Amino acid sequence: RRAAPPTPSGDQPPVSAVYDSLKINLPHPIMAYASFPFPHGTPLFPAASVVVRYLEDFTEHFGLRRFIRFRVLVTSTKWSRDEAVWKVSLANGETYDFDALIVSNGHYRLPRYPKVPGLPQWLSDGKAMHSAWYRRPAQLSPYKKIAVVGGGLSAHDVCADLTGVGKQVLHSIPSSPQDYPADSDLYHKVPRITSYGRDGELVFQDGSRAQGVDYVVLATGYECSYPFFSEPD
Repeated sequence: RRAAPPTPSGDQPPVSAVYDSLKINLPHPIMAYASFPFPHGTPLFPAASVVVRYLEDFTEHFGLRRFIRFRVLVTSTKWSRDEAVWKVSLANGETYDFDALIVSNGHYRLPRYPKVPGLPQWLSDGKAMHSAWYRRPAQLSPYKKIAVVGGGLSAHDVCADLTGVGKQVLHSIPSSPQDYPADSDLYHKVPRITSYGRDGELVFQDGSRAQGVDYVVLATGYECSYPFFSEPD
């Protein structure tokens, strides 16, 4: 059967964690540039693809593309006290000096994995992945019973995606359930997972267990990681 993308914890995470059904959680007038509003008729909470198009249109409208370098990794940024400049090194070997440095890439890059007994084996066996790799329910089409771990917005969205195509979903919520959907034939809230066992067994914080879980999606957030920063001279 077709497996979901293998994602052992040592793999490089994807460049973007945006999934197909993602919508922004801020009204677009708040996040728009004052000089360039979103097009008339844009939904108040647009899909991520609409925001991407808006940023592309903004770039073209103001002729900014000539100032942007794509697909070049910044490997090191170091402040030189003697020269009063930022020394910036790129993966292609180029180096540049800059008077100012603005880091605006966020922190949704390096997945955070909970330290739970048995989880490394599930990841190694290709039975679990972080939501950073999740894009659409079709990725998980071979699986019938899926656990989604996490209490944030991405966990909500993944659960909705999967139940929408008829998957049985166990939503492992780390705290007391509040403002979550009611349980149904396809959606069931469960406590924090305390161990991942063999043959699809999960053990929960209250001592209960689930059997026959085919796959786990870990919507467990991200680490703050800025490896390109170096100590000043």
